[in-house]
Amino acid sequence: MSAKNQESAKAYLADHKIPQIFESLLSCLMMERPDNPVEYIEKKMIEIRAIGTEKLNWETQVSHLHPYRDDIRRQFVRDGSVFDKEYAKLQGEIEEYKQRKKEQMENIAKESYVPELFQLTEAHAWRWLWSGPAFTKGASQASQASQASQPHAGLKH
Repeated sequence: MSAKNQESAKAYLADHKIPQIFESLLSCLMMERPDNPVEYIEKKMIEIRAIGTEKLNWETQVSHLHPYRDDIRRQFVRDGSVFDKEYAKLQGEIEEYKQRKKEQMENIAKESYVPELFQLTEAHAWRWLWSGPAFTKGASQASQASQASQPHAGLKH
């Protein structure tokens, strides 16, 4: 596949939210483990069509299964999250929630951000290592030296 075709395929997937659709379906399947996954996927696709892909992410269809949705657990959530806000509204504690959220944002602003370094997976690390300029230069020199010392080394049997 040419670079132009790859970019076109990537754009198509992004424009139509294909990764989000699959993430949502896989999340549902992993959480609910239906007996008939094909029928289940068909049902979820109808729900996705009704929701619209612009509002879809990996947790859209499993958020009702989140432990913070449990009323017993939700009363202990005080982290400024959506779950905290929902429970605060139910309990008439919205002002307390706003104060918690403000304090949380102030604390985040005080922290210095240090981005995580990108870590290559083993498969990608090897591909990078073997295709890197240091290796290819060294490998070509080693190959030339080996072929010079063995006149039949380049022939395939």
